[in-house]
Amino acid sequence: MKRIVAILLTALIILPLAACKKGGEDPAPTAAPGDSTAAPGETAGPGGDAYVPDLSYNRETDFNKLILTNGNRSSIIETDDVYYWQGDDDPFLRYAEKDGSDLGIVCGKPECVHDNGNINGGNSDCDGSIMPMSFIWLFEGKIYYLSTEYWKTYRNCVGVICRMDPDGTNKEIVKPVPIPEKRYGLGTAVQYVCWHRGLLYLFAHASQIEDAEPSQPFMVYTFSLDGDKPELIYDSGDGFHEGSIFLSGEFCYIEDYIWDYEGYYSDKLLRRSAVTGETELLYEGGEFNWIARYWVDGEGTVYTQEEWSDESGSKAVMRLKNGVWEKAFDFEDPDMSYTIRNLSDGIAIARNFVPFDREYYRKYGENPDIDIWVKRYDGSTVYKGKLPMAWFDEMKAEGMTLEGTDLVCGNENELFCEFRLRKRNPTRQNEPESLVLIKYAFTENGIEEILLGKNYREIKRNW
Repeated sequence: MKRIVAILLTALIILPLAACKKGGEDPAPTAAPGDSTAAPGETAGPGGDAYVPDLSYNRETDFNKLILTNGNRSSIIETDDVYYWQGDDDPFLRYAEKDGSDLGIVCGKPECVHDNGNINGGNSDCDGSIMPMSFIWLFEGKIYYLSTEYWKTYRNCVGVICRMDPDGTNKEIVKPVPIPEKRYGLGTAVQYVCWHRGLLYLFAHASQIEDAEPSQPFMVYTFSLDGDKPELIYDSGDGFHEGSIFLSGEFCYIEDYIWDYEGYYSDKLLRRSAVTGETELLYEGGEFNWIARYWVDGEGTVYTQEEWSDESGSKAVMRLKNGVWEKAFDFEDPDMSYTIRNLSDGIAIARNFVPFDREYYRKYGENPDIDIWVKRYDGSTVYKGKLPMAWFDEMKAEGMTLEGTDLVCGNENELFCEFRLRKRNPTRQNEPESLVLIKYAFTENGIEEILLGKNYREIKRNW
């Protein structure tokens, strides 16, 4: 671990605090009137001159958008030689060298028992024991996270920003993040928190009852480390909304799904520039019954997948062009039915489609015999074949059952898969659980699996 820390401290680049305009300047509290046919990159700048937006990616300043897929709550961040990983509901931060040769818990105490196998729920004295509310991030050579463990001291706060050295030492509090100003009746529940180019991005759902009518508005905020309160950059207004954000280049993409109990639904896809403060409406319509998963590439092109079908899954990748969705390519195959699992960096990832069989799942869990098909966005194939699962043999022998795959993301060189396993018992209560992080490297000879992390929890909360 000492060697890793030495490499990190020399490799990390010290960067200025604010890489873009602060969220407190020129906020756009509601979506500005936009042309649904507006093409990315054609926004007019100050004075009417053509403005060329920054769509680049910088690992040292930008959020890792690989993990920004709907429903994921696990973090993966990297330096030149090391990955840091915190799985969903895991109180410990873990590291792994990129070749898998060394992995463990981030802790600088030589005699620490760390998580002690998580037999009794962990060890709060370990440096690696942190209580993040959401994603972690690297900034100026430090690991940052938003903690909930100081709620008794810092009340009326979303959480407290904390930081520590890459080996887990020198923990300190940076500052609390106040709860956003209440705009609707019953309160605001902050969902994810993402650090990107000098700003924290937060999105939240509120609850409201007005004239006996319930409502769930959706809002997006930014918060600067030198700011005093979160600044509102998007407000959906009344009604039932589900939303998410995606950070790419200078933009925060905002997906706002609107629905009601009468069967109406519609999507809005917008993007807000942290540089100009302007918000564009890229798309509005009801073609997909919720754009829950999408990707924005380095040229600002937006991709999503066709609507899910219980009979066949989702096979086509769609591309947004001038406000209209067109088919980019699909995963049709005469010999096997595939369904899209995720859209990621330069690739779309599909797996063999298996209709959900409740009785089979109840008895055996998920079948570990998995076929995948990975394509670039030009439709060419990166890999098509079996997903290696040799790592699972040992855990299966220990009585663990594969429950599912929480995260699948990557690029044309590698995939990251976070698997969830359980040791089932007759009552299905308090079952031990493991999360396993595997990197699959694409090589000339096929695909290679590398273990990057594994945890175990003797007692697992049932939600």
